[in-house]
Amino acid sequence: MIVDSNLFMNVPEHQTHMLKQFIAKHPYKKHSINGIQYEYIATGNGKRTIVFLHGAMFNPYMWFYPISQLENDFNILAPKIPKIGMGANESVNFIKNILDTEKISNAIILGYSYGGGIAQYFAEIYPEYVDILVLSNTGILRREDSIIRTQKMIKKLRFLPSFSINLIKSIRTKSGKESDWFNFRKAFFNL
Repeated sequence: MIVDSNLFMNVPEHQTHMLKQFIAKHPYKKHSINGIQYEYIATGNGKRTIVFLHGAMFNPYMWFYPISQLENDFNILAPKIPKIGMGANESVNFIKNILDTEKISNAIILGYSYGGGIAQYFAEIYPEYVDILVLSNTGILRREDSIIRTQKMIKKLRFLPSFSINLIKSIRTKSGKESDWFNFRKAFFNL
């Protein structure tokens, strides 16, 4: 992932620098199993594992700040979930294969948005792997129809005028203005 300096022109330099350093120190680990390419961040020193599942159209680097704060105390995995075309069953097996590759049999599963849907279904299919389930800004993933729903959503977004999309994004982030990370978050999520 290349960090575009224009994207962060309104973000404090130290935060942009933190992300660039994080990316340099945490390249994706890559494995191929049965022709499927698995990419994920693997870091940390703890006995317990946290799996960070990102939202649709994002990547694991959205978690860089919490990962950097927790990696001294936890083993951390952050899979790069393919943006589209992977159904619910494939998604949970994707996560399970990464856990098996890393020899992790029990983890805290944390999902944001689409990643939260995957986390819910993972907990249903593989409850023995789940120590704690944490969900943020998510609905219920409806198994294999998630591909069709995601494709329909993307088609609708293509036809919305950009000002409507920007208005929706602005409304979703208003509550964070007091945070030191508000400008960074707006830039990273390309608002």
